[in-house]
Amino acid sequence: MKNDNSEMEEVKTNPPQKQETDSKEISEPQKIKESENVNNVIKKILFKIQLLLSMTSKIDAKLIGILSQVLSEEHIKGILEERDCRGICGNVSCGSKIKTKDKDSASYQYNYTSKDFSKDNVLDFFCDVRCYQKFKEILIITKNFDYLRLLNIETVYLFSILKEFYSDNSYLEEISVLADQILSNQKIQGEYYAGLKEKYTNFFSNKQ
Repeated sequence: MKNDNSEMEEVKTNPPQKQETDSKEISEPQKIKESENVNNVIKKILFKIQLLLSMTSKIDAKLIGILSQVLSEEHIKGILEERDCRGICGNVSCGSKIKTKDKDSASYQYNYTSKDFSKDNVLDFFCDVRCYQKFKEILIITKNFDYLRLLNIETVYLFSILKEFYSDNSYLEEISVLADQILSNQKIQGEYYAGLKEKYTNFFSNKQ
């Protein structure tokens, strides 16, 4: 599977600068409350991403490359289970129907030591072995899961504008609203966002 992430270059814009704030210091309880609010929003974003990959039969490869970077192996396992219940290939870039399996044959466990599935019948979750291999490539990405990545301003901003490139997806619309909630508390200069907007507009416009 072609790695679309290779097309994404490092942002050359200046790092975000905090705009001048009021002279009043934010109290410690307020800081804790704001931190808890952001944490709750991030959990909602992760849940919406799982729903998107579970309930949408076929996902664009570039979008998969972006979303898989913020998911854990456990998230991916849950997505696979949901797609199996719907009778859809576990490869989120495929969308083909799979044969109905009986309940016992569909059970499996993910082996975190070998980084693979422990049952021989894992292929039952995919329409063919090629889709299984593509799914394993996503698992390789998720082993670098870092919850704090969702606190990165560039990541949050990207989630806020994904709806502009995939306007027909209601899940991305909801993710955008949640991302805007986090950005609303950030005092970042507009030039930084403009640089990110240009970067991702070029990325999604590139059809290669």
